Amino acid sequence: MIFDITITEKGGVGKTVVTALRAQHYLERGSRIIGIDTDPSNPGFSTYTGLPVQILPICEEGTNKIVPRKFDELVSMSETADADYMVVDVGTSNMLGLLDYLTENSTVELLGEMGHTVRFHSVIRGASDLKETLGQFATLCEAWPEVAKVVWLNSQIGPIQYEGKSFEDLPVYSRYIGQIHGIIKIPFLDQTTFGADFARLLTRRETFAQALDLQASTWPIVQRHRLKKIWKDLNDQMSQANL
Repeated sequence: MIFDITITEKGGVGKTVVTALRAQHYLERGSRIIGIDTDPSNPGFSTYTGLPVQILPICEEGTNKIVPRKFDELVSMSETADADYMVVDVGTSNMLGLLDYLTENSTVELLGEMGHTVRFHSVIRGASDLKETLGQFATLCEAWPEVAKVVWLNSQIGPIQYEGKSFEDLPVYSRYIGQIHGIIKIPFLDQTTFGADFARLLTRRETFAQALDLQASTWPIVQRHRLKKIWKDLNDQMSQANL
């Protein structure tokens, strides 16, 4: 099983979006998944009715301190789970606590001994969030060099460019390229057409499969057509990244 963990300390950058996109990708290709939302105070992943997601709070209420036995429960689930992927959305307030827990308990090594693989997903967002999210990606790479990272470049509010350079031209990319499993780009979309439809889909917490279902969908045909094109682009990128 692959422990597929989205982890970022910055809120509002698209963490839940990329988690839900991966879950949809895995399901569409026939993989078995278990979805875990660790943030009951601000649930996002678990509000998708079209995805098999359960809430598992792993921190003390009001803090980012991991309750070890709660995360122990998550690890123990893998012993009997009938799944190919455990897709985990870690709340932004949980990031530092999770990293501390993984270190103190040698959890990555334990999962490896159990035959599982851990993979981190890091979201880098443009505009005013760029510098901070680049720094958080670097922090993750420094803390866990042995864990593969999938980088999501979220350009919904602005391009991923720093001092005129793209992500692939930045020092942070060349420094950690050996840890990068793949790069997926969420493009800037025209806010009057494609962007508006994508934003509405996310707000409604619908999967692409639900929106494109000819029998049950409430979406007009032109909007369904645009969503189909968006999904094809993202789904193809996830396939090419060998998720």
